[in-house]
Amino acid sequence: MPIITATKPLIQLFNEAWLNKTAKQQGLCKRLRDIRPLELVSSLVSAFGDENVDAIADLHRAFNGIHMNSDLNVAYKLFHH
Repeated sequence: MPIITATKPLIQLFNEAWLNKTAKQQGLCKRLRDIRPLELVSSLVSAFGDENVDAIADLHRAFNGIHMNSDLNVAYKLFHH
């Protein structure tokens, strides 16, 4: 039985170029590194839409859940900062 997530439709919904430009203008990021605005926004929408967010660790798990490759996981400390 396949696991159905809302991650791919959310990534398709947002315009990556617009999100990157807006994130730089607002000071969210200076460079595009491990935590990119598109993945961050889609993981936040997905996590808060699930209504099971009690801590930053829940958001961290949702962010790392976007990546299919386990080598791309972001450490908790980096995500928290």
